[in-house]
Amino acid sequence: LDDALATAAAGGGPADLERFAAAVLADSVDAVTSRAMCGALVQGITTAGLPADAHKVAAEATLALLAPRAVSFLAETNSLRQQLSSLLEAEEEWSRAAAVLSGIDLDSGTTDANRERREADKLRTEVHIARLYLEDDDPAQAEAHVRRAAALVAGSADELLQLQYSTCHARVLDAQRRFLEASLAYYAVSKKVSVTDGDGNRLEQDEAEQQTALTQATTCAILAPAGPQRSRILATLYKDERCAKLPSYALLEKVHLERMLRPAEVESFTQTLRPHQMAVRGDGTRVHERAVVEHNLLAASTLYTNISFGELGSLLGTTAEAAESIAARMVIEDRMRASIDQVDGYIHFMPDVEELSLWDAQIQDVCAAVNDVLDEAVAKGLVGDDSVAMA
Repeated sequence: LDDALATAAAGGGPADLERFAAAVLADSVDAVTSRAMCGALVQGITTAGLPADAHKVAAEATLALLAPRAVSFLAETNSLRQQLSSLLEAEEEWSRAAAVLSGIDLDSGTTDANRERREADKLRTEVHIARLYLEDDDPAQAEAHVRRAAALVAGSADELLQLQYSTCHARVLDAQRRFLEASLAYYAVSKKVSVTDGDGNRLEQDEAEQQTALTQATTCAILAPAGPQRSRILATLYKDERCAKLPSYALLEKVHLERMLRPAEVESFTQTLRPHQMAVRGDGTRVHERAVVEHNLLAASTLYTNISFGELGSLLGTTAEAAESIAARMVIEDRMRASIDQVDGYIHFMPDVEELSLWDAQIQDVCAAVNDVLDEAVAKGLVGDDSVAMA
């Protein structure tokens, strides 16, 4: 074994290591000897300082030999998978690295005594796999591991790991075009200034990472379906002083204030988007284009009492039929209050009764509070009844 390791370390290739692995894992070798020699082989591959290519080939060959007996060589298999994944990650072969790491068995051998450590290892591994798939823009594969991590993250005290999970979760939601949820998730990540890792060390989150998360929160909020939920998220972002420093702040302000977006502004915004945020939908429109049309339709509802679909289509840069279809869906989904007159080809916008009722209730609360103050002042003799009557 030492000679094989020395040859591989000197650049002679891993052939001798492959032959050694085949010999010690042969069916003719008893289990005790095979396990001891395989453990020595894995330890040697780990510490011998092999060139990356030789290390990778030796690990792959040994894993292939161990595959039929992986349950009996669990520690050795897991160690080799971690090594091989790290080598592939260094070569930026993200998906291959994730696939190798996915084969690690962290369930076998779990007892009450080591359950907490095993759960932490499992969470760390699932988050790492999800991050690798996301590096390769494969949110579909990442989602499965984010779901598995979700069942474990609540029991973890490692805030750094929780932050990494939250970032992966936000990116998966974003890739799935669940922009409302993604915006909230990104915003929560951006609020994390510092975290504690598993060893109790306090770590500051990089300011650039916070700004990236805040930028993505803003982008997802703008792309989200127009309606009350989106308006609440936009209001939260607009009130956050950090957003004033973002390049997209001017657009955020216009969207929050429900102002019409001009083509030049939309074009500038489009240049900042990721491919999935500009993907073609089933109806032939692009994701960001539909978001802009819905926003401008909602903005038009604050400017007009009613408007024909022909004029509305011209205003939105689309056809009358498309304008009617989009408006109908927004009304059905309770994202806009309006009635559609298909006979005359008009849409009649309605004021938001809920907001008006809320505003009335707030005024009533203020008036009641003022009355309470005056009554208390009269009771204490600070103000005369005549003065209250004049007020």
